[in-house]
Amino acid sequence: MIRRISSEPDIYCIDVPLPDNPLRNLNCYVVCSRGECLVIDTGFPLPECSQALFGGLRELGFEPSDVMLFLTHQHNDHTGLAGVFADHGCTVYMSETDYSHLTRYGYSMHWAEAFLPEGFPPEELERQAKQNHAIIYRAEKIYPVTQVRDGFTFSVGDVKFQSVAVPGHTPGHTCLYIPSGEIMFLGDHVLFDITPNIAFWPGVKDSLRDYLHSLDKIAAYPMKLALPAHRGCDGSVYERIHSIKAHHSARLKEAADIVFREPNLTAYEIAARMKWKMRGKNWSEFPGHQKWFAVWEAVAHLTYLIGEGMIEKKEISGVFRYTK
Repeated sequence: MIRRISSEPDIYCIDVPLPDNPLRNLNCYVVCSRGECLVIDTGFPLPECSQALFGGLRELGFEPSDVMLFLTHQHNDHTGLAGVFADHGCTVYMSETDYSHLTRYGYSMHWAEAFLPEGFPPEELERQAKQNHAIIYRAEKIYPVTQVRDGFTFSVGDVKFQSVAVPGHTPGHTCLYIPSGEIMFLGDHVLFDITPNIAFWPGVKDSLRDYLHSLDKIAAYPMKLALPAHRGCDGSVYERIHSIKAHHSARLKEAADIVFREPNLTAYEIAARMKWKMRGKNWSEFPGHQKWFAVWEAVAHLTYLIGEGMIEKKEISGVFRYTK
């Protein structure tokens, strides 16, 4: 399905389904001007995603070889089909930070090395890794990109774009801004009816702190139209930024209270005691991949609390435990 979002400039949204994924869909935005075309993000490397994306482009009169591609960040629901564009000789834009991270860790990192010290049971980790979309839909090869930094500008027809670095959700997450129309393509930085996952990343000291700073950064931009990568965009982006910050403030208090009340728990045990919106399911009923994200959310908040000097992390027999 294609929706027209704007006529000045021409912006369309192709609804790319994400099968068996709680995100449901990717909003793939297409900006057209003077016969040129920019595609923003792609979907998984799945037939359902490919059919929707390339079928939508053809409805608009474009083949994959005709367009440019901008990737807001490295997650494979955004980059899974990027190799197809690259194989057609398209210019593919991606942040220098995320591309460096992707080429260094993306297809070779053993996630167990990071999860096991946080108390994730090995048998659960092995079981969920066979179903985790972050693993099973990863690209098989690295494709060439034009690497961008904060403030990088480029044009598509008469439309001038500016990249806005907003680390947090990934180390190099980048929004894309059209200054003339005050239009912001948000990627996963701000979502309106779900909260972006903030996780551990190798080489990143404090992802949550980075993310909160990035929320303040994006809030300083005038935005008449703010377009997220998933689901809808009802309401004010500025109010949504405020509510996301309030959510993380409450999460930090919740995590700290658990550590104060029960010192020396692992991140896995702390996550099991936190409240999650899972339709009434308790921790033992969580799907394995949801525990994956929950534990990383817990680690992100615990890391922030360590940075504030509120709690400490100790390694005991190869496992990290958190204490006041």
